[in-house]
Amino acid sequence: MSKFLKFIVHFVVICTILCVVALAVPPFFGVTTEIRDDSTVKSNLAMGSVTYAIPEKSSAISVGTPILVQKDSKTYKYTITDLDASKGTGTVTNQSVSGGKTLTIKVGDYVPKVVITIGYVGYLLVATESIEGLIILGLVVLLSLIHISEPTRLDVI
Repeated sequence: MSKFLKFIVHFVVICTILCVVALAVPPFFGVTTEIRDDSTVKSNLAMGSVTYAIPEKSSAISVGTPILVQKDSKTYKYTITDLDASKGTGTVTNQSVSGGKTLTIKVGDYVPKVVITIGYVGYLLVATESIEGLIILGLVVLLSLIHISEPTRLDVI
């Protein structure tokens, strides 16, 4: 039983470290990180998801490429259906809705191309926004450290 509990504790600690690194490190390398942590903000990104996008030249973007679009200080994930880099305009559509309407956007020299969207990692950030969430995260880390540092006991018969 002890080996199973140690496995769970190590798994939780490793997952926590990976999630924190996944949230903190990418912006230092120029990757746009869009974390959906507020359910009151309208967006087509899933609640609790983290979307990573890299800037790509507009001339290198092709039709069918998912991009992030800022509209009314909200971020949406759209797919390019038509792009005219010379005029600086493009047409995008929401692929998550069948028969979604198209939208014309302004395109600069670079476009944030979506690389990956990871679900549920953003909930870690949501947990840090309340006192209760911070307490729970702190207790999990504290109990994990106590359990890891507990010396192994040998039973003598």
